[in-house]
Amino acid sequence: MAEGNIAERINTLLKFYKVTPRVLGKMFGVSESTIRRWTKGKGTSRVHRLNALDKLEKMMERSCGSLKRDRAWEWFHANNECLRGISPIEHIIKYSPQGFDQILDMLYSITFGFPA
Repeated sequence: MAEGNIAERINTLLKFYKVTPRVLGKMFGVSESTIRRWTKGKGTSRVHRLNALDKLEKMMERSCGSLKRDRAWEWFHANNECLRGISPIEHIIKYSPQGFDQILDMLYSITFGFPA
């Protein structure tokens, strides 16, 4: 999903994950005001260096393939025993950058029928 301009990509992530710019900023490791600027197409040259954008989009695609769209949103926000009782979004924030890869691994497991 690396196509499209950065503002569109960021706005898509905000809508899909149903998070505020503040939370998405934490997932990226940037401030809320930076996310707000990016959603308006300002100052986006830095975002190209953020691997997090591609990983969040990959998670979005994988979750839609593994779960129904509404169920994917619930899964990202629900506390998960496999993550020591925190949600996947909280896990990404707490353990970034490894958190992205761990959540992607969980989504691949779900795809193949393993609980996560």
